[in-house]
Amino acid sequence: MRGHENNLLVQLHIWAHRQDENFTTDSFAHLLSHLVSAAPVVAGVILRRLTGLNLVDEEWSGAVIDTQVVTPHGQPDMRIVTRTSVIFVEVKVEAALERAQPEAYLRALKDVDDSMVTQLVVLTRYPAPDSISDLVRRVRWYEMEEELERAMLDLGSGISHHLVEQFRGFLSYRGMGILPVRSGVSAGIRSYQEEEGHDALLFRGKVRSVERMREEESLEPLADLLTAMHRAIEHSSWGHHSLTMSAGADRGGWIGWNIDRLKYMFYLWFDAPEVVIYQTCYPPIDPSLHDGAFGRVYEDHIGGRWEHSLDLGSLEGFFEAPRERQLEIMVDFINECLEAIHRVEPSIAE
Repeated sequence: MRGHENNLLVQLHIWAHRQDENFTTDSFAHLLSHLVSAAPVVAGVILRRLTGLNLVDEEWSGAVIDTQVVTPHGQPDMRIVTRTSVIFVEVKVEAALERAQPEAYLRALKDVDDSMVTQLVVLTRYPAPDSISDLVRRVRWYEMEEELERAMLDLGSGISHHLVEQFRGFLSYRGMGILPVRSGVSAGIRSYQEEEGHDALLFRGKVRSVERMREEESLEPLADLLTAMHRAIEHSSWGHHSLTMSAGADRGGWIGWNIDRLKYMFYLWFDAPEVVIYQTCYPPIDPSLHDGAFGRVYEDHIGGRWEHSLDLGSLEGFFEAPRERQLEIMVDFINECLEAIHRVEPSIAE
């Protein structure tokens, strides 16, 4: 699946995904360090939100931010040191927060000079477990994304603005911002994410049927949409469909229908589930045959791909319309896509 091709962090993450949390931590620490020196007032606002400490701007402007600092009680992901405070930040992206980690870092903070204010923060994608100590500050990634969005208003158009924009884009690509609610589909996915957290089977690619999805009440709107997508494929003008469910990483993951053994995909991203996408996969298409009139083409590791999207949320009343009308809209969309594909992949007509 295609990412944000103009985002350097996204492109680098493709090669560093095995060190996901370290990559995310180091990227965030680099951004904070830059802002501390280049935009200390903005850095102070962000660091107050992260740490919960209401220090003056002058103190934040002298903050030193390190990653993977070794202590006798473990290795917190990030350490922030100011003139009067020491803060540890434990970062989680997909992995669960183990209760032993915060307890160990609280012990490490007890070794800090008594004259210093100390704080332990857990920065997580999903809600932190209730079992961790009340002494630990809990912050979610979507809260930091919101703070960074506000910060951009005060940064003008220079390098600081660009770096914040890049990191926000990376968080969006990873699905770590809060999911905007545009219909019952996105509302249900967000509710499910909040309830299930890192154990959510859907986001781990473990839900392999629409029927299994319907066991979760919050996912019924998504199951209804996927069922309609399935029926639209069956009603399209091209046959030979072999359908399976798939899920993946980035942007919170994606799910959809594999058609003709990955010849095509009809799918949606979890962070924008109202937008359905029809895409060619194998064999690669010839981008030079595309006239630019309908859909778009791009190249990745398998070669040329063509895709087109339909934003169902922008169609007035789509989710309230009768099932027959919803099906008619998606069948028309698929047939238009297949006609366009015929022009860039003539072999399918043979």
